[in-house]
Amino acid sequence: MRCSRSAALICGAFGALLPISGCALSGITDLPSGNRSLAGPLPVTFVATPAPAVTDTPSALATTSLPPTGWRDVWPGIQFRRAGVTVEDWVDWLVLLRVDPSRADFRVRYAPDAPQQVRDWHRRAGAETGAAAVVNAGFFNQNNRITGLLISDGQVHGQTYRGFGGMFFVRDGQPALRWLVEYPYQPDPRITQAIQSFPMLARAGQVIDGIPASEQRSRRSFVGIDRDGWVVFGVTTMPVWRLTGLADYLLHRSDLALESVLNLDGGASSGVWVSGVPDGLLVNSIDRVPAVIAIVPRP
Repeated sequence: MRCSRSAALICGAFGALLPISGCALSGITDLPSGNRSLAGPLPVTFVATPAPAVTDTPSALATTSLPPTGWRDVWPGIQFRRAGVTVEDWVDWLVLLRVDPSRADFRVRYAPDAPQQVRDWHRRAGAETGAAAVVNAGFFNQNNRITGLLISDGQVHGQTYRGFGGMFFVRDGQPALRWLVEYPYQPDPRITQAIQSFPMLARAGQVIDGIPASEQRSRRSFVGIDRDGWVVFGVTTMPVWRLTGLADYLLHRSDLALESVLNLDGGASSGVWVSGVPDGLLVNSIDRVPAVIAIVPRP
């Protein structure tokens, strides 16, 4: 099983692959929000800003004074920000999307015979679905077949993970996250979109015990749901994050207010692309990936 061409290792019972790759980009400052009623991308100005000093040590995270959220409206119901973070001796930027599920839909796209980088997936998904943004999805093997369960527009692919992992899914039009240890997947025709990945990082506002505490560092991508029910996607730019450090950091960010978080495929597969945001602020995947989550604004 692989998720990129870069080095990887098997991590505990999850078989988690933690490849290394990455690049550093610039940040943004707080600016007035745009008009949410517009049908297209909203006008947004981005400028560089220094990163705050935050470590991935839980005790430090709990006491650090956090900066303003800095969310920018880039599409109706879709907000963007870049958060500067110091992870031990490294400075990194988190590229974040926050999506109001009452104003946007989520579509899982899958093309194992025609994988593409995330930037190219953005063009494809935009043409197919009107997607404004895409994020890389779950783990896949060397033949570009998904290793867990994937549902795209009601079509089921692969097989569910058993005894580990989590699932981001849309049921009756509402997005949700499920920890498969606690709630194993059962076939449900009301689930129209789904992607499984691993490990689950948090549920009910608490970090899950037993996350692999590997020394391996990597770029990471994740999906979470906050206390207001908004869906939050994130991609790191540098290969400096351990899974345990990422989980602790995300759950201690009071401005994110995340209740549940699922790790997505990281390393050279990590990527997020958004219409209306300068390319230099986004993260393209290094590898071509067979699956993405597309975010489609409603008319």
